[in-house]
Amino acid sequence: MQETSDLNERLLVKDFQEEGKPEKIDMSKIFNNEYNTSEHASEKFFKEHLKTVEYVGQMFKTDFKNGLSSSNKEDLAWREKEWGNNHLPPEKENSILEHILNCFEDPMLRILLIASIIALLIGVSKDGIKTGWIEGTAIFFAVFLVVSISSYMNYQETEQFLKLSRETKLKKVLVIRDGFEKEISIEDILVGDILKLRIGDIINVDGFVFGDAKAGMDESPVTGESEVMWKINDFELKGPRYSCPFVFSGSQVVDGYGNMVVAAVGDKTFEGQNKQLTNASGAGDDDEANLTPLKKQLNELSNLIGDLGYIFAILIGLTLLVKESILNIMAGISLFSSHELDILVNAFIIGVTVIVVAIPEGLPMAVTIAFAFSVGSYG
Repeated sequence: MQETSDLNERLLVKDFQEEGKPEKIDMSKIFNNEYNTSEHASEKFFKEHLKTVEYVGQMFKTDFKNGLSSSNKEDLAWREKEWGNNHLPPEKENSILEHILNCFEDPMLRILLIASIIALLIGVSKDGIKTGWIEGTAIFFAVFLVVSISSYMNYQETEQFLKLSRETKLKKVLVIRDGFEKEISIEDILVGDILKLRIGDIINVDGFVFGDAKAGMDESPVTGESEVMWKINDFELKGPRYSCPFVFSGSQVVDGYGNMVVAAVGDKTFEGQNKQLTNASGAGDDDEANLTPLKKQLNELSNLIGDLGYIFAILIGLTLLVKESILNIMAGISLFSSHELDILVNAFIIGVTVIVVAIPEGLPMAVTIAFAFSVGSYG
């Protein structure tokens, strides 16, 4: 068996040498949050284009035992030129005013603002300034509270993440260079480096474990998967548990041991590409492509309940309008009187009230607050 393994490795090296300069491999075909699906497209792409982790080492001209050479400045410069460095793009920082404006992208808040203005105008014209301002002002104050709390919590959450991001850039990681273990800045990692996986480490590069590695990774920040995902130098599917050599940026080592060869750094990593999308969109968490699986599910639930709320609000509003109109006709009151306008406004406000009660705005807000406090506890 050992002879067969050595023969396969020699053939891979021979193939690599015959090919000359390695082709550019799109690592995003491997490192994406769809890798652990029934199709296992990442595994198929890896086997078709990279074959084995040992071949990856040959492609990156990496010595799995001794790592890179710190004294070989030309090699380090070549790696940085060829595959980039590990300087992540800065997070987009929004002011409190931008968070307030983002809140008003919610159509429900716009409807409430319109309702408050209409209620204020009709109330003042009908009951006078002394008491007519109460209903419209109450609606406006409710909108003010929702916007204030939501925008403040979003701002705090963003500030906490930015603080953590700045602290992450100051971290040291353990790599193998010149045949020895040494600590280097997280920003100095290059493609081809041998990174040691230590329990508690949050990985910010993409790569592949090799040798006898067996590392348990928490990928919940990456894929939303709550189960520990085991990383080995092979592919195994045992029931619901899927083991593979892929290590994602943003995941954390929670168990086991091993080394990994770095395959992507900086904005080429899974985490880096997501940050680029977030910054380019300017929409933050509201951009569907950048939502975590948990927030996607919460949004789907909120949308479903919201749709039902709209339907029932329209039915209730129409029912009240038709009922009062029939009663007015029977009482001999004109349909074009100020009284009918008052009925129309009241039906509209009741319908809006049903929508406000039905749509679970508090659900995403509660999750936002929980995230903010949980992030704060790490700080």
